Amino acid sequence: MLKKLFYAVAALAACAAALLCGCYNGGQFTAGSYTTKEGGVESVVIDVSDRAVELSVAETEVATVEYWQSESEYYDITFSEGTLTIRLVLDKTWTDYIGTKPAEEYRQLKVAIPQGVAQVTVKTTNEQLKISGVEAEALAAENNGGNIVVEGSGADAVSLTAKNGNISGTVCGTYEDYAITCNIKKGESNLASKPEGQKKLSLDCNNGDISLSFAG
Repeated sequence: MLKKLFYAVAALAACAAALLCGCYNGGQFTAGSYTTKEGGVESVVIDVSDRAVELSVAETEVATVEYWQSESEYYDITFSEGTLTIRLVLDKTWTDYIGTKPAEEYRQLKVAIPQGVAQVTVKTTNEQLKISGVEAEALAAENNGGNIVVEGSGADAVSLTAKNGNISGTVCGTYEDYAITCNIKKGESNLASKPEGQKKLSLDCNNGDISLSFAG
């Protein structure tokens, strides 16, 4: 009887330790990469969650993707009719969600695209979204639970949406170039809405600050 009680207590202690230590049950991660064919990248769609996204400009006419994935958290990457699509697939049972996130290095997604892509759409959650040097006809970025950082990027139509995070950095062009729509809640913004401008800059920030400048 005492022996059975001992094993029962040990089992409960092991479960409690697993919860307290935040053991991750998402499987073992391995590095992966993807490269499109030469030329022909017209649009990019990135739709992930709980991933830090770094979007930059490629030195060649191909797009490259670097990532980490496991059997239960993996990427569905396609390149069809000029559109590069990157989606994170979460193939988990409820027990896989007990514990912490994957290690920080496994939550990194790096994408480099050719300059002059027509349309770029990026979504993520709970991590930083950074866009560097990207110029397009239309650029849309959305982050729920993390910051959006724009470094020398812009488009004829720019849309930046953040919830529980900040929007900061530099946008290509001048202040006069953009008609600005700025919606902010529970935060501060260095920009206000204005109707004049050939280009469009749409800013929406809930529970965060907006601090954007123009690269000229």
